[in-house]
Amino acid sequence: MVQDGQAANGDSEIADHLITQVRNLIADLNIDPTVNSMQTSDFDDIAKAAAKEVSDTYAVPTYLSASEIKEILTKIKQASDERADKGSQKSS
Repeated sequence: MVQDGQAANGDSEIADHLITQVRNLIADLNIDPTVNSMQTSDFDDIAKAAAKEVSDTYAVPTYLSASEIKEILTKIKQASDERADKGSQKSS
């Protein structure tokens, strides 16, 4: 997904390009970008399971804490809810 010569552009630009590519792929595959079944009450269990799964077995520079995982899940849910709200307003 990184184009030739793009690696010299910096992490932020590469990250933006990756996000655009993922969004395009979601649209191309006609995948619903909302997560309607995601419940805030499940975040503690999801964070614990995610932290347990990686425990020193994944070769990554840093591991996320449970609070960081919950923060990401919260942002995903907020974005999903906002997208769902916009979609329901368009169809009204």
